[in-house]
Amino acid sequence: MVEEPSRGHYRGDRLSLLNWSLGWLLRLLLVVPTILTLGLLLLFTTYIVNTVLLWLADKLLASFEIKSVRALLLSSSAITLVNWLFHFPLWR
Repeated sequence: MVEEPSRGHYRGDRLSLLNWSLGWLLRLLLVVPTILTLGLLLLFTTYIVNTVLLWLADKLLASFEIKSVRALLLSSSAITLVNWLFHFPLWR
């Protein structure tokens, strides 16, 4: 929950900065489990990274609050779905 909706873009900028700075590290940490699952984890890597980054943003930003695990998972699902939709034309 963003306390001031007019400052929502500020939180989005911070989330993008977290994704840029820590997203690669999280993906790197998931390489070994991906190999052990014969690549099956690749289907969920983006979802896992988005969930961790949203949770981290919740802990680091005082004005950004996710009230429940369900809200965290639904938000991460929405971000992952939009990400896949934007990248889908690039796969063709």
